[in-house]
Amino acid sequence: GGHFITGFMERGPHLDSVTALENLQAQSMQAQSTMSGKRWPEKLYQMVNELSAKSPQVLCWTQEGDGFTINDKPEFEATYLAQYKFSTNFASFQRQLTNYDFSKDDNEYRHNESNFHRDHPERVKQVVYRSKAALASRYKKRPRSADGGGDGGGGASSMEIQAL
Repeated sequence: GGHFITGFMERGPHLDSVTALENLQAQSMQAQSTMSGKRWPEKLYQMVNELSAKSPQVLCWTQEGDGFTINDKPEFEATYLAQYKFSTNFASFQRQLTNYDFSKDDNEYRHNESNFHRDHPERVKQVVYRSKAALASRYKKRPRSADGGGDGGGGASSMEIQAL
């Protein structure tokens, strides 16, 4: 009986520290995504709305409201990226758009799942950050290897079992 308790005690603190680390990482990600009290897509929505009203010559909603157009990239980069607390580097801003699943056509940007729309601010909550791997797998479905050797990838597993 004592061995079970010892084993449990040895594993317990480790699991607690892993959970604590995961919680810290989640809090850090949440803090980064809620700079100025808003998530990145919500800040973007606010900026597009405000600039459409006061500086449409720089940035505005598309006519359909399903995306936005950057009409004056140098002015946008020099003045508005920092003002709205985005990276002051346009390439970084554009990379974030890609990470949030926006696509670009000329100087127009649209969310690929249509969750960024002038007339539907409630959908902005559904604009989520996607890892490079998730984005790549979405657009580049790789066919399964035909030369799998017929073992279905089980070769490594049987070798591991033999090693035990």
